[in-house]
Amino acid sequence: MGCRMVLVKASRVADFGAYILIAFAFAGLAILFANRNIDPKWMALVFESALVFGSAIVSQKGKWRLLSFWVCLAFILLAHLMLFSLVLQHLEKVRAMWVGLAFVIETVLVIEILERLTVNAGRLKRPTPSDR
Repeated sequence: MGCRMVLVKASRVADFGAYILIAFAFAGLAILFANRNIDPKWMALVFESALVFGSAIVSQKGKWRLLSFWVCLAFILLAHLMLFSLVLQHLEKVRAMWVGLAFVIETVLVIEILERLTVNAGRLKRPTPSDR
């Protein structure tokens, strides 16, 4: 049996490096929240938001070059943070089960909203006979 050389694409190495940096950033954030004695419900908001919007961004990879995609995403993120901040101000604590359920529901909603808002973005308008 011969030895096969496995080549790894540079983009995969870069992706893996990005995942490592993101993991360290989350760990650092968790440590910061713990050291500053910040309420865990706010940490749940940060992590849930990162997972929801990270999933949405990855699922829409074909639209990354479109300004309209990023603008829509920013508005949805702003609405998300405002709404959840208002809700969290009135809660003493947040259960993991509810955060997980919110993640699933919100991820589906955010991806669907992005799909609908950017469905025609990036498509070139073809001239019709009436345009001539």
